[in-house]
Amino acid sequence: MNTIPFLSPLLVAVSLIVAGAGAGDETTTCPGAPSMTVESACRNVSHTQAMYDACKGALAGVPNPMSDHDATVYALAAVRGAMASADATVVAANEQVTYNGSLSGEEKGAYEGCVEAYAAAEHTPWAPS
Repeated sequence: MNTIPFLSPLLVAVSLIVAGAGAGDETTTCPGAPSMTVESACRNVSHTQAMYDACKGALAGVPNPMSDHDATVYALAAVRGAMASADATVVAANEQVTYNGSLSGEEKGAYEGCVEAYAAAEHTPWAPS
């Protein structure tokens, strides 16, 4: 499954939301950001069960998920999760290119293109560290 079309707009949207919040500072919040539980946040943004499940998975690492948190906390958690997923995808694609001698030239090119696309997405000025 090609996740670049999904990840890139997600990363852009969420990163733009949190850019003014100080992406590396968990205590900084966006002015006027609502507070809610993980459950409420995921119910508010999910229109299907699959979206709800993906949201809950993305926010699984938020401490005290039953407590209200500023929505900025959720945005930061989602961005960090997406970035970790992108990093893992790059590692897996590089391993295929490096160690899978049975790849055709076309397959190798596809993996290399994937690595380049993910690297470009990860090194944009808005990407959190």
